[in-house]
Amino acid sequence: MHFNNMRKIVFILCLSFLSACYDSELDTGSLIETNNATTDNTIGNPINLKLTYDIVGEIDNESNYLKLPTGCSRLDECLNKIGATGIERIFPNAGKYERYQKEYGLNQWYSFVINKDALSSRAIYEVFGDIAIFIEPIRKMYLNDYKVQEFESDVSRSVYQYPFNDPLWRFQWNMKNDGLLGESGKDTKRDFADGADINIVPAWRETTGDSRVVVSIVDGGIDIIHEDLKENLWINNGEIPGNGIDDDNNGYIDDVHGYNFVDRNGEIIPHEHGTHVAGVIAAVNNNGKGISGIAGGNGFKDSGAKIMSCQIFKPNPDYDPSDPHSSPNISVQDDKTIAEAIVYGANNGALISQNSWGYNDFLPEPKVITEAIDYFNNIAGMYEGSLMKGGICIFSAGNDGVDKKAYPAARSQVVAVSSFAPDYAATWYTNYGYWVDLCAPGGSSPFDGKYSYIDGKPIAEILSTLPSKNGKGLYGYMQGTSMACPHVSGIAALIISKYGKDGFTNEELRNRLLSGIKAIDINKYNSVNYKDKLGVGFVDATVALKDYDENSIPPLPVFIQSKSEVGYDFIKIFWTSDESGDDLFKYRLYYSSQIISSDNYLTEGVESFDISANCAPDGQEFTRTLEKLKTGTKYYFALQSIARNGKTSSLSIYEGGLSTLVNIPPSVTTDANLEHTFNVYGKDILNLMFKITDKDNHTWKYNITNPAIVYIEQKGDVLDVKIPSEKLSLGEHQFTLTVTDEYNASTSVVININKNYDSCPVLKNPDLIIALSKGDSHTVDLKEYIVDEDVETLNFKLGELKGNNVQLSLEKNFLTVEGKSLGQSKQNIIVTDKHGQSVEFSLPIFVYMNKGIFSLFPTEVEDILYVRLGTGITGEIILTIRNVIGKIALKQVSHTDELDSEKKTVLLDVSSLYPGKYSLSISNQGKIYTESFLKQ
Repeated sequence: MHFNNMRKIVFILCLSFLSACYDSELDTGSLIETNNATTDNTIGNPINLKLTYDIVGEIDNESNYLKLPTGCSRLDECLNKIGATGIERIFPNAGKYERYQKEYGLNQWYSFVINKDALSSRAIYEVFGDIAIFIEPIRKMYLNDYKVQEFESDVSRSVYQYPFNDPLWRFQWNMKNDGLLGESGKDTKRDFADGADINIVPAWRETTGDSRVVVSIVDGGIDIIHEDLKENLWINNGEIPGNGIDDDNNGYIDDVHGYNFVDRNGEIIPHEHGTHVAGVIAAVNNNGKGISGIAGGNGFKDSGAKIMSCQIFKPNPDYDPSDPHSSPNISVQDDKTIAEAIVYGANNGALISQNSWGYNDFLPEPKVITEAIDYFNNIAGMYEGSLMKGGICIFSAGNDGVDKKAYPAARSQVVAVSSFAPDYAATWYTNYGYWVDLCAPGGSSPFDGKYSYIDGKPIAEILSTLPSKNGKGLYGYMQGTSMACPHVSGIAALIISKYGKDGFTNEELRNRLLSGIKAIDINKYNSVNYKDKLGVGFVDATVALKDYDENSIPPLPVFIQSKSEVGYDFIKIFWTSDESGDDLFKYRLYYSSQIISSDNYLTEGVESFDISANCAPDGQEFTRTLEKLKTGTKYYFALQSIARNGKTSSLSIYEGGLSTLVNIPPSVTTDANLEHTFNVYGKDILNLMFKITDKDNHTWKYNITNPAIVYIEQKGDVLDVKIPSEKLSLGEHQFTLTVTDEYNASTSVVININKNYDSCPVLKNPDLIIALSKGDSHTVDLKEYIVDEDVETLNFKLGELKGNNVQLSLEKNFLTVEGKSLGQSKQNIIVTDKHGQSVEFSLPIFVYMNKGIFSLFPTEVEDILYVRLGTGITGEIILTIRNVIGKIALKQVSHTDELDSEKKTVLLDVSSLYPGKYSLSISNQGKIYTESFLKQ
């Protein structure tokens, strides 16, 4: 097979791993699927690569690791370009099973490490585009904390001797729920509903399991010495324990009960999660110990299904609970190893792959995982004496509590399991959606006033096995879709045990499994959010084992078009069948905005979901409402009936389709010109009024970009929008106001704003002083003292006055001061520009008696005496200092033109004077002014 550069290549960026167990959340990444690697996203170490068939033919494909040179010059050239020193097979040479791996192309998968900085996916494609089918970075993973509570009880035998003598049977409500377990002198009966279980007891009359049925548990390691598990462990009879040799030629050494993919050896390390899952499926029945397993046999040798440990988690021996960065678990280092673990199960005799794990980023799983699942589905059971040809992979739906596709569970090739509590209600944590297949018991911790602890036990959770301590097998409670999933795996084991034979197929198992549900409407016990999204129904082991006519064809469903209803975002349709029949168990409803025909109803763009029919009487009308549809859009519908045997009726098509009502978006109007850019400055507030009109009288809501800096007040049908300039940076800004009605029709308007620079008002002279004599008044124009881009628009306001010797009045920008008594005051003046920017300054006011000498300071001087001249002093001045007897001690001539016009102060050096009292006189224009001071 040859490939060229136009071929589609898949690039998948790093993701982290998530167990579906309670409280197990993990880091996430992202996925990118590109055509011809047109993305610039970077890819780091290491890399998974599926080589083309012709490249594999040029290298030693039997070896698990190849160093450069590999034997293929084209591959060597590529590896050299990225600095890799060799490549390693993802699925190791499987010896006697290698021919199957080659048939399905698993031998073409390799991984390698890039010994350079992270490269762009475009660069990776350019290097490997001619020799690779898929390229994806390996995803790092680990298992986060989950909650376990050990069971402490002195119960030594079963309260109910039937069906088995396992002493903890009465606590297994998931197996047999009579609605009484919660009764303990408290109002807890409502937590348990009669029949909210898997109805296992009648099923055990048909079969309790068959040792030829092997379930591979891809999870934490199973406790292989547990008293309630060891008899049902899978044993690789071709392997001699502990000799370090691959005796059975399956590619693995000492894999007696499975394989430890964490440490890459045959020693299985007991792990709580994996051991708990194993107990649900195949804890040994009727052994007088612990619990009962779904397919755990009847106490006789080899009567139960076998469990194979494909270990991908182990306990962390260095776990420090006081360290938030310390994890209690260690996982395999990458998802390629999980893919290997799934394939191991198929190669070594497992018919069922139990997977209570998934990804919590809601992006498709890596291609290497997809191909491992496909391999298990196709290759499992390909050995002489197998009870089934092909295998089945069962996955937990996940514990995020959301309606999103969680992978790999959302793949149509697997069975996805959601979770219910002991009262039939969906558990608070379960994921849900049309992609979910079945709902099984997962248990619940206390939630919403229900599922209380009784006698210190979380009895509404699932009781199962836990790793032994000091040689004693333990038991305990856990919850999660991780616990729901093994219920389905256990029932699948029973189905194979009863019906398995030469010619029995995984498709027949799937039909029996998915149709093995209670004759109860699952929607009756749950809110509308979960409608048809928890799977087709509650699992029922007895119904799953009930036989049916393998050749029956279900009746054709008929749309009742006269009853159809349409709205702006919903369409309600009705249908019925002429008869139901014992084997009719569900309908599949198809819908699309494109015409549906018998040629395209299975293609992309046509959505579908299943509706249980086994709980309905003959001739009952069915109805479903499809919501959140686009308004004014025509939709097309089709139906099929599906029987328990998997056979379907012909496609029933709703002729002509139905259209949702046309919804007119709200109108948004304003008197402002939105084509204009609004210029703002300083502390301006742009105020716009918008009127909202909805011709359909629908309710509406609004949102605006950057809502943290916008103030919006709704007044009836008017939005008062205020955008403060002070919260904007300089430059251009754009705000989009969107008004959306209740059916998601919306109208948007754009507001363009340009924030311009504008300085605050500034005081010209910070030393400004108003001086006047007692009884005088003085008026100043405050605008003359301020610097601003637009002085004429300034606004002045009187602030605090400190002092009581003056009287002031302000008229616009004119300040009038009247001196009432001698002394000093300070008046605060607040000046604000037209853009709301303000500055506050303090204006000193002096009222004096001596008109010649405004002030003399300090009055007790050491070296320099400062003499501030009165406003009437101009021209030449003679300053004379005399001592107490009138003798001249210092004389100085000066001129007012030589002085600062604002300060008008003369400096006198009096350091040479003796201490004592002195007088200073100023002679100017025939007048003399005198003040005294003290020389220190």
